[in-house]
Amino acid sequence: MINFQLYTRNKRNYDNLLQAYSKRYSDCTVGTPLIMSFLLTNRCNLRCKHCFYHKTLDHPFKSNERELTTDEFEKISKSMDWFLTGIFCGGEPFIRDDYAEIIYIFQKNNKIAVADSATNGQLTDSIISQTEKILQRSKYQNYTLGLSLEGFEEINDEIRGKGTYNRALETWRELKKIQLKYHNFEPYICTTINTINQNTTASFIEWCMKKLIPAKISLIKIRQDPRDGAYLKDISPSNYRDCMLLIDKYIKNGLMGDINKPQTYLLRNCYRHIYNTILTNTRDFYCYAGLHGGFIDFNGNVGVCEILDSIGNIKDYDYDFRKIWESKKASEVKSVVCSDVKCLYCTHESEGLLPSINFEPNIIEINEGDMI
Repeated sequence: MINFQLYTRNKRNYDNLLQAYSKRYSDCTVGTPLIMSFLLTNRCNLRCKHCFYHKTLDHPFKSNERELTTDEFEKISKSMDWFLTGIFCGGEPFIRDDYAEIIYIFQKNNKIAVADSATNGQLTDSIISQTEKILQRSKYQNYTLGLSLEGFEEINDEIRGKGTYNRALETWRELKKIQLKYHNFEPYICTTINTINQNTTASFIEWCMKKLIPAKISLIKIRQDPRDGAYLKDISPSNYRDCMLLIDKYIKNGLMGDINKPQTYLLRNCYRHIYNTILTNTRDFYCYAGLHGGFIDFNGNVGVCEILDSIGNIKDYDYDFRKIWESKKASEVKSVVCSDVKCLYCTHESEGLLPSINFEPNIIEINEGDMI
């Protein structure tokens, strides 16, 4: 049962954190966004049907498109302010044997409260060893890791490739062992709803909650330009609603995070905005990408979000994030956020919804009756 007084106190603390973050804009300067995404590699060991990054994955390395090194990440990190959440993905991030080192750089220099990532779960040894290394180094900063599963075995393997389901579950069992050792580790299940799996996604979520017991379910709506074609984006509003309401139920029952903390309800609010976008075919939120959200690609290209044009390469700015973030090109791209044609139907989470739902007019108020 929700303790509304405790929730109110925790919300006040969270609001104070956001106010402290927002003070960096009070002198009209531009600081590091609240949430930063880092696509650490364009390498992946799978070729999933729903992948929106496939053109980059299939693109061979060129001399000017090599991955950023740990030393380069160190320079970049030192040019950035404190920020709340770092999202470290790819590609498959655990292909990099320095993945844990990169996470530590931002935990150390930027005091990020949460480091989050996603994995296809196929590289079990690397995933387990590097996850342990992350948790051993930073015992008071949270690390959340989403393991991607698209449904039951037949559906998952149709989307991700034969044998990927069982391999991912093997990795999951090992991650759950690690969870017993570290209070700051939250393994969760990440599912991308698309045309292939949409009719069974709700039942799969129920199965996951009963059998796998994840910290949460992250429901991603397929977006951009899927490898297998645009037909994958034809999602029924009722199928999405069923999944959204099911997750609502688990949150209210205290099975997806601490119901007395406002952060627990952020993903829930994302799903509501996405559902409204599906219904109306119009973006349902005011996007703060370029202010509260930003990203750096594997090769050093910087963007306000993944769907708009790059503002340049950080290598050309001496690895100084502030310089490139305040550049003329950055201002030009930031000025079209929300109005560009690519933004009209957007449901992009990482640099769009996740930071934006913390600020007006996107906040969906939680009242006492709604949480019972």
